[in-house]
Amino acid sequence: MIEAHTILDKKEQELLDGIPNRTLSDSWNTAIPKYIPRDSQIHVMDWINQLPAHVKYVMCEMPVGGGKSPLAIAFSAYINNGIGNSFILTPQKTLQRQYEESFEKEILASVYGRNNYTCEEKSEAGNPISCDLGADIKPKCEGCPADAAREKALMSPNMILNYSIALTYFKYLAHKIPPRDVMIFDECHQLESNLVEFSALNISKITCKKYSVKYKRPNDSNDAVNWIKDVYYPAVVAKLSEYRKHINELDSSFRKITKGDVKIIRAYKAASDHRSVLDDVLMTGKEYFDKKYVLVVDKDNFKIKELYGRNNFRNLCLTKANRFLFMSSTILDKEGFCRDLGIDPDEAAMISVDSEFNVENREVIYKPITKMNFGWHTDDRTKDRNKMMRYINHICNHHGEESGLIHTGSFQIAQWIVDNLDVPHEVLHHNPSKDKDNPGKSRDEVIDYYLENSQLRPTLLVSPSVTEGMDLKDDRGRFAIIAKVPYPFLGDAWIKRRMQLSKDWYNRQAITAIIQGCGRVVRSKDDWGQVYILDESFSYLYKQTVGMIPQWWKDGLVVM
Repeated sequence: MIEAHTILDKKEQELLDGIPNRTLSDSWNTAIPKYIPRDSQIHVMDWINQLPAHVKYVMCEMPVGGGKSPLAIAFSAYINNGIGNSFILTPQKTLQRQYEESFEKEILASVYGRNNYTCEEKSEAGNPISCDLGADIKPKCEGCPADAAREKALMSPNMILNYSIALTYFKYLAHKIPPRDVMIFDECHQLESNLVEFSALNISKITCKKYSVKYKRPNDSNDAVNWIKDVYYPAVVAKLSEYRKHINELDSSFRKITKGDVKIIRAYKAASDHRSVLDDVLMTGKEYFDKKYVLVVDKDNFKIKELYGRNNFRNLCLTKANRFLFMSSTILDKEGFCRDLGIDPDEAAMISVDSEFNVENREVIYKPITKMNFGWHTDDRTKDRNKMMRYINHICNHHGEESGLIHTGSFQIAQWIVDNLDVPHEVLHHNPSKDKDNPGKSRDEVIDYYLENSQLRPTLLVSPSVTEGMDLKDDRGRFAIIAKVPYPFLGDAWIKRRMQLSKDWYNRQAITAIIQGCGRVVRSKDDWGQVYILDESFSYLYKQTVGMIPQWWKDGLVVM
């Protein structure tokens, strides 16, 4: 039996005493016929079976390749005493598709945002219209594909949604989305950031131009709210009225819809959604504003973001399920995770499961070369930079016949590395181009190209933003380099405020990014690869977070 490190407080452990242990083979067989669960999955489900009745929030920390998605389906069936009755939320549409490809259609169905479906009744050749836009053009469609997909998912035992569409449904279509027995959060370490961003208000020079307003950079939150109330909000309302008038005329004319009409309908949708966020912000009293929100001011835009995700979690998620399962390889800290979401720790239990992968196949080699901290690019650090670059080139040449990636932590470091690489690989990056006439490829385009070609020839991806979401199984990726510890950017006022409130939270974000980044390479029992951490700053981070790092990851760490 694979060992699991269970995190229960004293009260919970006392309640567990005397409860008999029993297997849950019936749940597996009912939910996923012919599936043979792994030892680790059986162990987790048996642990869940022993939890006291008052535990509402179940947290399962499983390493990459641990089989979280089958566990989600089995947990749903277990709670429902049947084949399931759950919402399963993922941070990305690609993960939704993985669920669709892995399980029978009878037990789950995905639903996406309305802009992912084509309005067949109002589209014409060469001018497709999404259901998101078609819904604003009368008459109402007889058979809307987006509505049909939602209704199909609602009838399914397990309804799969990405975080964004789930929160949208829970807020704006709450009356059409009945509660379910359980809500499951896959990759739950991303949950709070999605909750915060969902209700964030973003105002920029570009949005101001849309609403014929001169952009004002606020001095503080009070200045921002007053300007929004007196100047910006009335302009948005006026533009909405203008758009609505055009759409009403379109409704009554029954003429063919032009590309110009589509543009106006799209603008109306964006303005309507924008106004909803403005309403939420303006309804907050000034005496509570700074306790609830953070003003993040940049050069050409500013954001108003909630300090924590707990309000959206309470108002949008808690009303839609009776039990909750959180899954990730990097929950790390039960108390901190509960605090961020406003969960009572006494109602939560967490289990951390060891990796089933051979430790020799998933080495993380820590070779401290130099500190890539503030000032790394200055003249007096030239010697250190040269040393770092020599070692990066050495590693890449050592893996000269294999594909891999370099995690850089910032675009500035990514560009420096790209400019100084001397390797046999085809080098890919998505750094912002200074040439306006040649913007270069987008991040998604570069990733798609890498995934298509990395098994055919040695390919190297250099990026500050691929610590998650990439599946470099087998020859897609045999090595990765972490050139800089990916601490969150303190130039962001929201991050700085959260760090000031909790340095543990700040360190947790960094070690999460490292563990997730290491997990891109080795994806199965038979897979193998190596990860190199070169930033000397990792020593400090490790000391600060060693108590929360999963044991399976520490087992694979080699210090040189």
